[in-house]
Parts: sequence; C-alpha cells; structure tokens
Amino acid sequence: MSQATILCVEDEVEIREMIVEELGFAGYTVLQAGDGVEALALFDAHHPDLVITDVGMPRMNGFELLAAVTGRKDGLEDTPFVMLTALADRQNQIQGRTLGADDYLTKPVDFDLLLATVAARLAKRARQAGAVQPIAGPAPSGILDRLAACARQQQPTRLTLVKIDSYLVLSLRMDAAARSALQRQVEQHLQGLAEEGSVSLYGEGLWALIERADVPGDAYRCYRERQPVEGAALAMPFTASVLSIDLDWRNPVLTRLAPPALMESLALNLTFESLQQPRRRLSLGPEAYQLLESVRFAEHNLPEAIRSGALQLVFQPRVRLADRRVVGAEALLRWPGASIGALSPGCFVPAAERAGYAALLDRWVIDSLLRAMQQLFASAPDCVVSFNLSAASLDSDVPRYLLTQLDALGPERARRLEMEITETSMARLDDDILDAIDRLRRQGMRLAVDDFGVGYASLTYLKQFRTEVIKIDRSFVTGLAEEGIDRHIVEGLVGLARGLGCEVVAEGVETADQARILAQLGCHQAQGYYFYQPMPLADFRQLLESQP
Repeated sequence: MSQATILCVEDEVEIREMIVEELGFAGYTVLQAGDGVEALALFDAHHPDLVITDVGMPRMNGFELLAAVTGRKDGLEDTPFVMLTALADRQNQIQGRTLGADDYLTKPVDFDLLLATVAARLAKRARQAGAVQPIAGPAPSGILDRLAACARQQQPTRLTLVKIDSYLVLSLRMDAAARSALQRQVEQHLQGLAEEGSVSLYGEGLWALIERADVPGDAYRCYRERQPVEGAALAMPFTASVLSIDLDWRNPVLTRLAPPALMESLALNLTFESLQQPRRRLSLGPEAYQLLESVRFAEHNLPEAIRSGALQLVFQPRVRLADRRVVGAEALLRWPGASIGALSPGCFVPAAERAGYAALLDRWVIDSLLRAMQQLFASAPDCVVSFNLSAASLDSDVPRYLLTQLDALGPERARRLEMEITETSMARLDDDILDAIDRLRRQGMRLAVDDFGVGYASLTYLKQFRTEVIKIDRSFVTGLAEEGIDRHIVEGLVGLARGLGCEVVAEGVETADQARILAQLGCHQAQGYYFYQPMPLADFRQLLESQP
C-alpha cells in the first residue's frame, strides 16, 4: 500500500499545524504552505496526491491556486482539491465547485470528516488510475488489538508512546534511506523494552508499545539528548518526547474509552505538549483517565456546544480591598450540561486551541459578554468586566472582530471592558497583533496581564504593552499567611506594578488572612472564594444593585 503525499495550504499557523499533525497521525506524508504562491512551488516540486487549501489567503488565495492547477496540461490537473473556509455561504461553494474543487469543508475543522474525505478522494483516484490498492496511510496497527485483548482480560497495562520531536521538519531534510534508518533505530530500541511483538508504528514519527514490567525508569533518557541517525549520510540529530500511562481496565472511565479513542487522546496529548516543549517525559495514571475522556469529548463536540448554546458565562466578583465594595468581575466560561458531566475550562479551552476552535470560542465569549454588559451597565455603570482571550486567537481575526464590536459599544462603555492575556503569551505577539491590541485600547478597552509572576514576560514586554492591570497569580497568594518567599514576591510585584502605574488584582483569595496581608502590601483589588464564588449574570446584577 503506497503512501500518499498531501499538500496543506493554510495561512493561519495554528490551524495548519493541527491539520498537518492529524494527517501525520493518519500516516500521510504532508507538505505545508502559508499561501498559494508557496503552495504552487511545492506542487511543482513534489506533485502531491491531494491538496487541502484554505480559501481566503494573502498573495494567492485558494480559488486562484485551484485555477492554476486545473489549468495545467501535464497530467496533474486532476489532482483532488479539498477546500476549507470559514464562510459556508452558497455562492462561495458554487465558485469552488465551478473551478473544479472536489470537496468543500467549513471551519472549524472537523478532523474526522477531513480524514474521511481525504481517504475517500485518494481511494477514488487510485481506482480511476487502475491501481490494485488505494493510496492511503499505513494499515491500522496491531497495538489496538493488543489493547483490546488486555481490556477484555482486565490485565494491567503500561502503554507508552514515543514521538520524534519536530518530525515533519526533520523528515523533509531526510531521504528515504535516512527515514528508514531512523525508523529501524527507534524500533530496535523500543523492542528491547516492550512485550514481544507489541511495538507499532502508529503514525509518522510516532510509535506505541506495551511495556514489560521490568523496564527501568531511565529507559527513555536517551531521547532527551540529541543523537544521530545511525547510517545516515548527513548528520541529522533527533530528540523524542515520551508519554506513558498505567491502564487499570477495571476503572469505569476506561470502559467508555475504547482503544482507538484512548490512543487518539494520548497521541494528541503528546503532540500538543511536545510542540510547546520538546523532549517531554510524561507519566499518567488513573487520575488522568477522566481528563482524557473529557478532552476527547470536547474536541469532538465543542463546535456543536457553541452553536447550541450549551456554554455559559458566569461572573466572579472583584472587590476593592480598602472597603470590600464590588467594583467589577471576571467573566468565566462554563460547560455545565455536557453529556459526560460538567466540563471545566481547564479541559475544553486547551482542547479548543489544539483543535483549531479557539477563535470560534472567543467570538462566542465576546458576543455573550457584550450582551451581558448591556444589562450590567443598567445596574452599575462603573462596573468593570474582564475576560480572557486565548493566545491562539491573538493571531487570528478575533482582535479585528472585537474592534468592530467595540465600535458599536461606544468609548465610554468600552472603558469598562478589560481583555486579559497570559504573561506567557506576551512573547508570541508580533507587530500586527500589537497593532490590533493598540487599536482596541484606543477604543477605550483596558489590557490586563493574567497569571502574572509565573510566566516569562520581561520588563520590556510590560513597558511595551503599557498594561493597565496586573493580576497576581493565585499560586503566590496561597502561601501569604506564612512568613515565606510568597510574601516577598507579592510585595515585589505590587511595588513593580505601582512603578508602572498599574492597578493590582490578586486572584484566588480564600482566607481572611490573605485578604488582610494583600491590603497591607498595597494590593488594590482581589477576587476569590473568600469574597464570592462565580455566579450567573442575574445573581451578579442583584449583588451590584444591593450595594449602598
């Protein structure tokens, strides 16, 4: 069975990376481009078996790329095209079909549907060419059968996944012989750690195995240091990330996670973690089962939850420490009615980011929040409401969308809105994003840095952003009542904020002692369960109206 080459063309980096990873898991060789100009050059050089392209892109859009390929006379003009777009209107689809598009999928990307579409198009093309077997990814690995057998026998299992870091980039530099040498090298090492016959190539650059009981704890240490590919003509050292999980098949959650779903969740988890920090060594136990199930549920069901109104905003009041008066709130996301139980944003927000739904989710938050603020202004015109914007949305159209909504809100009310971004995301912002944020602030909106003190932002970033609000992370508030380092850190952060002319808000206040010490250290405002728990909009309005 031959291996297909897919060309993925998408100008939004986050979405493109997710598509590339999904196709890689399915066994395809993937090329990627940021617009039609780059894609056309790759098409000429590699003659891909299928093209997945966004419609709206700079320089050369998807329609123009499609027209350039279908206009060829070299036998490649029939290459299948799958078009992606956030615009589901009929005229858009008619234009694509007229130009020769084979399929038309809307964003956010449904990866199951995308993979099924790709497989079907490649199979049809192979049949038309008279091939004995369709072009597809590798055959399903035997690891799923082994896991199913362990589940039936309720045999405790230690499952491990090993993923080559940045495999796509590495493989583009390798010839076929080097890729084969890398595969043999990794498999030989893993076979020494696995139960007999349980090592499986689960996707490109990704292996799965069932470990023997006597495997030492440092068995995967070799992957943390760069090592050469044995026998390769060029020196191309590689590292790998590893995820291991102990499976107790008696746990009821695992009865709902069939082996294919379990493997999918683990592979996505490892891929997402290693993208942010390579050379990872992750170990999971029974406490992770529920999270794996929840994340997989979120990845498959979040778009429908957004469309159907299953999500809701709640509001955690923010108090002024000097007099304990409620002066604002933070809008928080909840998914209370999921069929597997209530899901926390700590589960479904990261799932939205890695599945390409972050922008869709943030637009829903913006719309819902602005509707709520119309009611809040009637109860308390001076109330300030903050909301979190995903780092993944900062380089999408969400800042522009928010700017349009603020135009309708008006500058006086826009000044009561605070956009929170995490300290770690500040280093990701380019000039275009900074310009978009600057335009938002000219409309009156304030900027807050969330989880301050736990990330990597330098004073240069704080100076560049001219932040109005700094929110001290709850991890520093927890130990305030003790005479330790946390009190000195908070005192230093408060002093820094004062020097920058920023308001200081402490998060996660749970005791009277914490509130008292924060006030002594000069902190302006605070939020946490000691004051109020998050509450529905109606209850928050009632709280505001009850104040003298």
